This record gives sequence, C-alpha cells and structure tokens, in this order.
Amino acid sequence: MNELATKLILAGCYSVLVTGIAYAVLRLLARCLAAVRQWKFIWLAAIGLGLWLFGLTAISDRPLLDAEPTLGFLTHPVEFDVITRPLAELESASRARLSFLPPSVVTIYTLGILVMLAKSVLAWDARRRLVAATRDASPAELTEVRQWVRQFCALTGIAEPAIRVSTRHVSPYTVAAPRPTIVLTEFALQRLQREELRLVILHELVHLQCSDHFMQYLLEFGTAVLWFNPFVHLLARDYGLACELHCDSQVLTRYNGRSDTYREAFLAIIRGSLDRSYATQTVTHGFSGRYRARAIMRRLANIQNPLAPRRTFIPRALCGLGAMLLAVTASFAKPGLEHSEGGSRGFISPLLRHARIVSPMGMRVSAFDSSRIVMHEGVDLDVPTDTTVVAVQDGIVEFTQYNDDFPYGLHVVLSHSNGFRTRYANLNEVLVDAGDLVRQGDVIGRTGASGASLEPHLHFELRRGDVALDPEGFIDFNAGRR
Repeated sequence: MNELATKLILAGCYSVLVTGIAYAVLRLLARCLAAVRQWKFIWLAAIGLGLWLFGLTAISDRPLLDAEPTLGFLTHPVEFDVITRPLAELESASRARLSFLPPSVVTIYTLGILVMLAKSVLAWDARRRLVAATRDASPAELTEVRQWVRQFCALTGIAEPAIRVSTRHVSPYTVAAPRPTIVLTEFALQRLQREELRLVILHELVHLQCSDHFMQYLLEFGTAVLWFNPFVHLLARDYGLACELHCDSQVLTRYNGRSDTYREAFLAIIRGSLDRSYATQTVTHGFSGRYRARAIMRRLANIQNPLAPRRTFIPRALCGLGAMLLAVTASFAKPGLEHSEGGSRGFISPLLRHARIVSPMGMRVSAFDSSRIVMHEGVDLDVPTDTTVVAVQDGIVEFTQYNDDFPYGLHVVLSHSNGFRTRYANLNEVLVDAGDLVRQGDVIGRTGASGASLEPHLHFELRRGDVALDPEGFIDFNAGRR
C-alpha cells in the first residue's frame, strides 16, 4: 500500500507539472492568436495528456524517466542522458523519500474521486429534473422553429431533437441524454425577434452536432480522476469556453448569421437570465463564478469578429501530430527491465543451465588478501570453462575489454533500457563487438578464468546508472535450462 501511495504522489506531481506547462503555453498562444481560444480539441488534448501521464506513472512498475534513454532502433543509439539523467536521479530520490507515506494517501485520493463523481451525478440529476419541469411545446406554437430544426437535421444528418419550453428565466440549453432535447424559454419565445430566435436555436443545434455534451461527460470523468490538479480544472473551464466560441463562429460563418442580430439575441438572453431566484443558473454552459463576466466579454468579441470554421483543421492536425509522436516514441523504447523482489521479471539467467552462487553480492574478505574487506558488486556463478553466456535482456554492446591484471579479465558490458547495464566478466571468449545489437538470449561469450580469478566462474553485475544492484533480487539463477 505504501508503494501505491508513492506512485500516486509521483503520478500527481507529473500530471500537475505537465498540465501546468500545457496550460501556460496555451494561454500564451491564446494571447498571440485569438483562434486558439476556440480550438477545443487542443484544450481537451492537454487534459488527456495529463490523464495519460498520471495513469502511466501510477500503473507502471517502472520509473517513468529513463536514466539513459536511447532510440533503440539505431545501431548506434542517440542518447539523451544529459537531460534525463538528473530528472531520473531526482525521481529515484523522491521515491525513496516518499516511501514512508501512509496508506491513508490512497484513501484520500479515492474519496476525492468519489466526491467528484457524486457531484457529477448530482449535476446530471439536476439537469434531468430541470428538463422534467418543462412542458411540451404544442405543434401550432413552434411550427417555424420545428421547420428550422428539421432543415438543420436534414443538412447535417443528426437525429431530430425534441423541443420543450421552460417557464424559468434561464438561458436556452440542450441535453443529449436520454434523448437529445432543446429547451427553450417563454422569455426567448416572447422577447426575441424571429431571426434572433433562429440563431439561438442554431447555436444549440451545433452543440448537438459536435457531440459537445458527450465530450463533457468524458471531461467530468477526467477531472474526477485528477481532482487534485488545479490546472485540469482551469483547462476544463477553458474547454467549455472553447465549445461556446466554436459554436458562435459556426453560426455566424457557416450558417450566415448576422453579427449584430446575434449579439442582440445574446445580450437579451443574458438580461433575461439574471433572475435572483435562479442565480445558480449560468448563462452559458461551463461558465461560473468570477470568470462569468470575462467569458461573456470574450464571446461578445468573438461574435463581433467571428473566425471562419475552415481554420479548425489546425487544432485537429496538431492533436493528430501529437498522437503520432507519442506512438513513435513508444515504438522507439526498448523493452524495459522491471524489478520484482525475489524473482525475475523481464530478466533471464545469463546461463543456459542451473548455476550455484559461490559468492553473493556484499562485503567479503578479499580472495587475494585475507586482511582486506572489499565490496563484491556482483555475484559469482560456479560453472565449468566454456559454458555459454547469454544476454539477460535486449540491449547494445557498450564495450568489450581484456586486461589480465584487472579483476574482470575479459568482459562484456551491455546497455539496456531504463538505465540498466550488465557486466559479464572473467570470460574465456567474447562473441560480440562494441555497438552490436543483441536480443534476450543471444550468445555473447563463454566462461573462463581470465583476470584475477582462481577458478572458472562467471562474475555477473547488474547496475542502474552507476549504482550496483543485487542480481538475486532480479534474476532466478536456478531457472536456466540444462
């Protein structure tokens, strides 16, 4: 449970960092390019990135950052350790310092999700009750309105929604479940001119055409999972504004709406919605609190100078490019080496036979000077000369070296993903060269007694970065084949 708490904290930190950067970049772009405000897919993609990163870190047993990341499809890999090594070391240190976290962290996080989901359910129930309180419009009452709706549905191919009338002083709105419904108000029917009413209805129909309500349900789920992340809530708010700006531009450009007529309809609905008894109702979907006035001003500015919908291919293209980059990055990554206490997970034995460990990792008396205590940074496996040695995992041959006076003698070092390195020492023969790409199980050499060795054996080391790890915690040396 402590390990899960540590993962949740790190995953939360990563999601806050990434979504914070994404939010700052998008806000900066929005200041320079007004069209960014209505690119709803960009704001949604930023939330999706934070959610993806959170899930990847919380579920994976491996550290997110690679101490020595490489593009493994290259014979001579391109390394980025200058950038990622300090971050990987920081992550490792954070994992160690957060290991004391109590299991209550998991409980608090779970309760937060339940509270957010409960709020979403209550909001959905409030909308359902609001629709239930409306009355069905008579055929004679909305003949022209129904004609507009049928023309739009025939043009776009969407299902024809139901039309209901509310007596409350709220903005017209739409609901998508259980059946698409447009709720108009008696105020709108009585106060708005014919063309103003048509533009308002077109706005709500565009919402249904774009499936904004279903995307809103997914967004509520994402914000529930990342309820602790303030940037996700800010991105969700701006996504709601982007949906409204996008619909406004669609109405004014694609469906030939007049800006001055649409502006007057918008202002009339605002004035009619400001009723004290319904102060909790918002003028437009997704606006609340102190951001309401700012959002209204931005919508008015967009209505005055709408952007053509033909430009909306840009955010879709950027989102597609980002998805392609994520897919390519995942394909570049080599299979990871994962740690599992007391067993092997992602590793195999370096020998194709059972092997007895004659000297484990740890402090020991030097074999050449009994007065010295030295650190043995690997394990010695008792095997006869010329026993086949194989790679424990996919990797690249970092180097091969021979020095008879050196304790390792003839040895090979392999570089693997996630910053792991393995050393195979005291060999009699090496069958690979520096730069070779090897797969798990490929033969790389044969055992011997080269170097400072008294008898034939294999000295095997496992490191992550410069830190020596106990191979027995990763590999079952009795799992080899005879």
